[in-house]
Amino acid sequence: MASYIGKAKYYKLNKTENKNIAMMYVKAMLIPIIIHTIYDATNVKNAGLESGVPENVQEIAVLIALITMLLAFILQIIAHIKIKKDTEKLIEMKVE
Repeated sequence: MASYIGKAKYYKLNKTENKNIAMMYVKAMLIPIIIHTIYDATNVKNAGLESGVPENVQEIAVLIALITMLLAFILQIIAHIKIKKDTEKLIEMKVE
């Protein structure tokens, strides 16, 4: 995640052409969300199989996990847009 964000910032600040900066930001947000959602969804399914939960309930749980993934992605896009507006102020911040 940090790799894609760092590269996108570097390319943007150096005005590097032929680099898809927006796609780097999308990858930085999507890859962790997808990996964690797949992990969580499979854990829900496995836990349900072991505890005897009906299969339709397990499928609903997986569906809820996927919907949560979509909502998390949308919220991260909104947060990214808000932070992007304050980039200059954030860059000037110093730790003393």
